[in-house]
Amino acid sequence: MRRYLFLVTTLLLAFCFLTSCASCKDDGGLDKFEQLIVSTSPPEDDGEPFASAIYVVIPRSSGFELVARAQLLADAVSEKTGIATFLKYDSEQTVSGTFEILLGYTSRLVTKENFSALRQGDYICRYDRGYIVLGGRTESATIDAIDKFESDILPGASYAAIMSKDAHFEVYADHEIDEFTLNGYPIYEYTVAYCKESYEIADVISKYVKKYSGYTLSHKQENSYDPQTSRCIWLLLDAEGGNAASIASKDGNIVLSAPDLCGLSLAATIFTTQLGEELSKESAHVRFDGNRVLSYSKSGVELSFGFVDNTGKTDFNMLLGFADALDKTKSDLICFYPVKNSLVDDIKRNCPTTHTYIATDVGNDMSLPVLYKTADFSSVYTERRDGTVWVSATAKDGKTWRVRIDDGSDEPIIYHSDEILLLSGSRLGDGNIDRIAIAEYGTHSEKTENMIYSESATCSRSETVAEYSGKNSYYGILSLLIVERYHESFIILKDTLK
Repeated sequence: MRRYLFLVTTLLLAFCFLTSCASCKDDGGLDKFEQLIVSTSPPEDDGEPFASAIYVVIPRSSGFELVARAQLLADAVSEKTGIATFLKYDSEQTVSGTFEILLGYTSRLVTKENFSALRQGDYICRYDRGYIVLGGRTESATIDAIDKFESDILPGASYAAIMSKDAHFEVYADHEIDEFTLNGYPIYEYTVAYCKESYEIADVISKYVKKYSGYTLSHKQENSYDPQTSRCIWLLLDAEGGNAASIASKDGNIVLSAPDLCGLSLAATIFTTQLGEELSKESAHVRFDGNRVLSYSKSGVELSFGFVDNTGKTDFNMLLGFADALDKTKSDLICFYPVKNSLVDDIKRNCPTTHTYIATDVGNDMSLPVLYKTADFSSVYTERRDGTVWVSATAKDGKTWRVRIDDGSDEPIIYHSDEILLLSGSRLGDGNIDRIAIAEYGTHSEKTENMIYSESATCSRSETVAEYSGKNSYYGILSLLIVERYHESFIILKDTLK
C-alpha cells in the first residue's frame, strides 16, 4: 500500500513539474503586451516558429509615407506568418532572440555595408547575417522594394520561415554614368564632414552629386578637423587661414577651408564644378592633388529701412524731425515700407543731394519710395509682384543686391534664397530662414514689429538712426551693414539644384 501511495505521489509531482516547465517557456525578454500578442497568434504550421517576434526596423528620420508603408508591411508579415510583428525605429532597442527586417537606410552596420554602393532608384532584398536587408538609399526606392517584397517574397512565408536564405532581388535604375571615383576611391565611400555653420554648403554638394551621378553621400557634423579620418570631404571654417579659401588633398581627405562662409562656398562651387566636368563622361575619375588657393573678396552694402506714418493731419514736429533723420542717414540704399502718398512728397523733397529718388505705386493711395546713392550704383530699378516690391540694385563693383518689401497686399509671399526680405507684423515660414534684424516702430500706443530675413546675407551692424513716436504719428530709420554670406557663384549653383 505504501509503495502504491509513493508511486502516485511521485507521478503527481512529476506532472506538476512538467506543467510548470511548459508554462515557463523563454519569452526572449518580451514585455507583457508583446508576450500576449505572441501567445495568442494562431500558428499556421506545426512545430516551433522561426522567431518569437519580428521587428520591422526603419530609420529614425523616416518620413510619414515610409512610416505608414512600413506599418502595412508589419501587419502583412504578422498575418502571413502568425508571428507578432512590430514597427521600431533604429534608435530604439529590440529584444534579443527576435528577427529583424531592416527597412531602408538604417543606422545598422549591415544596412550601411549593403546599401553603400546603391544609387538613386536602386533597391535590394538580401538575407545577410541573420537579417533581411530591404530597400534603397532613398525612401521612394525603399517603398518600391516593399512592394516587390510583398509580391515576390512574402507569399512564400510561413510560421517556420519568412524567406529562404537564397531568395533575394536586386533592382538597379538606369544611370548615365557607370563609374565615379574621387582620388581613386568610389565616391559613395566619402562622407561630407561639416560644422554647424556650413551645413547648407554640405547639403548643396550632396544634392549636386546625387542629381548628376545618383550616389548619396553620407554626412556627419564635426567641429574640427580629424587627421585620423580618411575619405571625407571636409568643410572647415579656419579663421587663421588668412583671407583666401583653399581646396587641398590631405590625409586621404579632400579639405575645403576658408575664414568665412563666403570663401568656403566659393571653394565648394569650384570643387563641384570640377566634379561636373568629369560627370559629363561615361566614367568619371576626379583627382584633387596638392593645395589650390582661391582669392576672393566679400561685397557689402549700407542698407536702411524707413518707416513713417500719420493720421493725415499735419504734425510739424514729426515732419521737421523726419527731414533731419533723412539728412543723417548716410546709407547707400534707403528703402521705405509703404508710405501714404501725402507723405511721399516730403521724402522726395528731403532726399539727400547725393541720392536719387524713385517710387513704386502700391495702391490704396500709398507708394514705396527708394533712395540710392547715385555714385555707388550703376543700376537700380523696382518691380511690384508676388506680394512685394522688388528692388534690384547693382553696385559699381558688379554685385547685385535684391531687396523685397511687403507691399501690404494679401498676396502670398514666397521667399527666394538670394534676397533680403522685409515683412511687417508677420513671421515668415517655419523658422528655417534666418532673421537678421528686427525693427519696432509705431505710435505711443501701438508699435509694429518689422522683421528682416535673409539666407544670402548677414547683418554685421545695425542701429536706429532716428526714431519718433507721437500720439498719432511716428517715424523710424534702421541702418544695417549687410555683407554677403555666400559667394555669388554658390547662389547660382544652389539655384540650379532647385
